[in-house]
Amino acid sequence: MTSLGEHEQTAVQLTGPSGGRCRRRWRELVSIAAAGTLALAAGCSSGGSSGDGEPGGLKDVTVITDVLTTVYTPLYTAEKLGFFEKHGLNVQINTLESGATITAVMQSGSVDIAASGAITQALAVKQGASFIAIASEGNASPEVCARPGWIQQHNLTSTTPIEQIFGAFRGARFGVTGIGGTPDLLMQYLVRTYGNLDPAQDMETIALGSPAGVATAFKQEAIDVTLASPPQCEALVAAGTAQILLKPSQIPAFQDLPYAVIYSTKSYIEENPDVARAFAASIVEALQYAHANPDDVIKNVLQPYFPQTPVETLSAALNDVILPQMPKDGRMSKEGWDKVADVVGPVSGNPLDTTEGSLWTNEYLPG
Repeated sequence: MTSLGEHEQTAVQLTGPSGGRCRRRWRELVSIAAAGTLALAAGCSSGGSSGDGEPGGLKDVTVITDVLTTVYTPLYTAEKLGFFEKHGLNVQINTLESGATITAVMQSGSVDIAASGAITQALAVKQGASFIAIASEGNASPEVCARPGWIQQHNLTSTTPIEQIFGAFRGARFGVTGIGGTPDLLMQYLVRTYGNLDPAQDMETIALGSPAGVATAFKQEAIDVTLASPPQCEALVAAGTAQILLKPSQIPAFQDLPYAVIYSTKSYIEENPDVARAFAASIVEALQYAHANPDDVIKNVLQPYFPQTPVETLSAALNDVILPQMPKDGRMSKEGWDKVADVVGPVSGNPLDTTEGSLWTNEYLPG
């Protein structure tokens, strides 16, 4: 997943419905996970079990996310507006900065549930992890943004046929935060699917370490194009260094490709089906609320989470990018997970079984 600028990437522990608060920097979590355990700060739930929490017998559930990003709006909405508490859960959310790190923490059994990328989950499963998704927060939502001079050089507009746009990527300099991450794998998939290009041979991929590094590279005209979740492209547009070339709603492959999902280990879900149902119900309620009340979500959810991001940028990200890709029922399909398997196909590892019950299930969703 792609996050916001460097100033909003700090790993934080967000306040749960109980009002409890504990903080961990992501580096601390990495070192603890490497040792095989994750001991959250005193007063927070320890993972791997869902006993009664403090207020009124609520079940304690620890959740971990990889980055702070608007694609997790349903999770943040359920937390901020009390939907988890309504469904009997006392949820504590910890945010890291890395999909690889979240895999290590989840495999340690020290936290209960992950809100992360379907591609991150699939990569872990290819390497032998036993993870299963129980709800979708949204289909693929990254935007393609590019340097204005490069767009003009290739005579591209937002109405240019998608095959022509990705065909123009021959020789392009593609900026990513890290090689092998979700944006890198997605762009490779798009270039192969629509541009009929070999990404390893036909374009240059440049790892820049962070969204701030990507922004600097655009300012210095050192890269031509990037693929990023909102509001990163919106911020680049505001800085005058990039233009949005394609929104996710303009990319057919993104329409049913699960991107932000809720998942856990199969053993945890099997041992805690009541938690899985309550958590999934909370996410669905948040999905429906966001569709019906976007202005309230911007004011009472996104602004508190992203206090340094202008409200106009958050509004554009939610209304123009996130909501069109956000399901109202949290449901997933085999066709969508087949696309995830195609995205991660070039990565070595076990073949992926995309039938329901393997990587994903709709069993715990309401209705």
